[in-house]
Amino acid sequence: MRHKIKSWNIPRFGLAICIVLLLGSCPSGSYGQWIKSDWKKCVLPLVREALGKDSVSAVPAPIVGTCVVILYDSSSFIVTNAHVARIPGLAIGMNTKDPTYPVIRYPLDTLFGLTKDRWHYHSVYDVAATRFMVPRTWRDTLDVLSIGVSLFRPYQDVQEGAEVYVLGFPINIGSISMHHYSPVYRGGIVALKEKDNDFLIDANIFPGNSGGPVFLAPKIYDPNTGDLYLGNSASFAGIVYAYIPYVDLAISAQTNEPRVAFTENSGLARVVSASVILELLKNY
Repeated sequence: MRHKIKSWNIPRFGLAICIVLLLGSCPSGSYGQWIKSDWKKCVLPLVREALGKDSVSAVPAPIVGTCVVILYDSSSFIVTNAHVARIPGLAIGMNTKDPTYPVIRYPLDTLFGLTKDRWHYHSVYDVAATRFMVPRTWRDTLDVLSIGVSLFRPYQDVQEGAEVYVLGFPINIGSISMHHYSPVYRGGIVALKEKDNDFLIDANIFPGNSGGPVFLAPKIYDPNTGDLYLGNSASFAGIVYAYIPYVDLAISAQTNEPRVAFTENSGLARVVSASVILELLKNY
């Protein structure tokens, strides 16, 4: 059976989640919230030491990364960093509409048993993807959405100075709030495009943010003319994968040699472009 939603054809494809977020209008002001609230539902925590598919924890399992659910070619995928995907014992944290079991931990071993699949890694960039399916009995109760590739902003269209939000689960914050997982918003700008399909943003991220989506404001700036064009929706620019550390050395007054190194977060983070993710999904 096929259902048409605007221009999308969404077939029933077995067990896969295939809810597409429809594009909505966004405010045209220079500042303020411009991400559709439902987009948080495509951002899920990756937790370690899962207790089972129906586990609801009073004490949350440690969150080690973030993933985003993407619909591509009638299949849903979860996308995160390769360095996160390689962590053993991972499970996906998901919200449900069931007050008895508001949170479910979904072990990746159970997922792989359904899909008969594993992680697929990009050969160059820190990106991994795998198909996303759930047991049939979960489909009506899960509170999870996916984003379509129509939201992807190509690398060449990302401009320095553009306003961004990063969604994720830094240092276990947002693990379980009001009985559900809720990602943290971090704001910033595109700071530097230094190499192909990899750019810097001026936004503080921490362990747990890895794999979180970076959304661009619904504005396109033309640096050649200085014109600002307003769109009707924010867009997906890529996923964050690391912050750049700043190292401050303490020098011995006696030997003039380094004694202690203090490492701090510089406030700059690296992002893998949406163009890389689209390439990975096309070659899946």
